[in-house]
Amino acid sequence: MANKVFIDNLLDPDTGDQGFFLGMNTDQCYPGMDLSLKFAEEIKGYTSVWKWIQARIKAGNFYGIHVGDYIPFNCTNSAKTRIVAVVAGIDTYYKYGDQQVGHHIDFISKDLWPTYIQYNLANFNNGLIPVEKLSGDGSKTEFALTKQMDSIDNIIVGSDQVTGYTYDASTFTVTFDEAPAAGTNNITVTGKGDKHPWLCSHLYAFLNSLKMQVPNGTGKDPAVKQVDYSQGGVYYFLPAELKAVIANKRAILGERYSASGVLNSDNGWSWTNLGNLWVPTEMEVCGSGVWGGIGFANGGYVQYPIFAHNMNRVKGLGDGGSRTNWWELTPNSGNSSTFCNVSTNGAATNNSASHTWLSAPVCFRIS
Repeated sequence: MANKVFIDNLLDPDTGDQGFFLGMNTDQCYPGMDLSLKFAEEIKGYTSVWKWIQARIKAGNFYGIHVGDYIPFNCTNSAKTRIVAVVAGIDTYYKYGDQQVGHHIDFISKDLWPTYIQYNLANFNNGLIPVEKLSGDGSKTEFALTKQMDSIDNIIVGSDQVTGYTYDASTFTVTFDEAPAAGTNNITVTGKGDKHPWLCSHLYAFLNSLKMQVPNGTGKDPAVKQVDYSQGGVYYFLPAELKAVIANKRAILGERYSASGVLNSDNGWSWTNLGNLWVPTEMEVCGSGVWGGIGFANGGYVQYPIFAHNMNRVKGLGDGGSRTNWWELTPNSGNSSTFCNVSTNGAATNNSASHTWLSAPVCFRIS
């Protein structure tokens, strides 16, 4: 027989009645309530359920809202994908950060986006600052890059940085005002990139509906491919009233980048925005580092309450679909090719970045 809890000095958080916890089984978990139904009368005073909950959050008024409660909605894609956005944490990171975080709720969908998503197109888990070497002949001014860079940070010819050039990002073509001198690999083109593996990843681009360069190879200075999810991905298909209230999640994030070659561990950290949509870190899911190591990867995170006492980390592909592996944000420690993820059975594990049979939950912050 399951253990019983008899605590007569605790109150129902909604009604104030004593005895709310009397007879509750400790092996049961709160199933959550649909907030759009529970507070239907209150919500009538707002243009949407999302405007209502944003107003509640800004006021620091979480009365009647609990971890595990949820708001269901349909996306605008042709399939009208249904997402059940679950309250994963309430003020989990309140007053945290280099830019102090205010009142907020972080939502993590009950199940996963209904398609598989590669973390990267190749088995690569480092940051990405693309570099390409070109050879001048003394007369040529136009050079087509093999790396599909979004934009250029700098160009060095010989040992001198030059500014007399234009770059066409639609054709990946550099045109110099004056032809560079003849020489083998005497032109170094460095694109704008990011030292954080998450912020240069294919998964980040897909979730946030971006057009951007992503890794398309391995090793030092890997191949780069431009992907375009500006009319697709996930964020593009969220309802407009939800997009209007989503706040960027800011956090400490490990850097894993060196111009001398790929790294197997983080070598730095900095504060940055994770995007409108993101996936939780291994620490936020498991409560500790398992495959992601210690240090930068875990130093700024705590476990979301939604994952603390049961297997809410087991998720299906699509609304109520079969159990599916899903990505976490954290690069695996000890190699340059894999990321942490949650397995179908809820265990912490890792997979190669290019695997095609993992998906991701829809995660966002409202503040």
